[in-house]
Amino acid sequence: MDSTAVMVIVVAVLVILVLLAIVAALRNSKGRRRAKAEKLRADVSQRSAVVDQQRVVAAQTQAEAEQARALAQSKAAEAEELQKRAKEQAGIVASSREELEHDWRKADKLDPDVGRGRHEQPRR
Repeated sequence: MDSTAVMVIVVAVLVILVLLAIVAALRNSKGRRRAKAEKLRADVSQRSAVVDQQRVVAAQTQAEAEQARALAQSKAAEAEELQKRAKEQAGIVASSREELEHDWRKADKLDPDVGRGRHEQPRR
């Protein structure tokens, strides 16, 4: 064999070795990428479960807020009604007080002893 043939064989073997190294590197690279993608999917799946739990908590909190708002509106309406009744009752009391005062004055006018310090009733 002459030196040219040996060189061709050596170059061919080197090319084959380089190609095998490239193929092996690509396989390792694809394997690493697959493993990394799988790890990322597992992480996303776990975080997705946490987000779902947060969504449930948020929905429950929203429902509680709506209940509290409804209760507050109901209490506000009740307070308004009670205030209206209290105002009506205060009007009745004022009217009754005026009527009592009128009757006291009438009784005082009728009673001949009132101006002399006798039989005066204390007013409340």
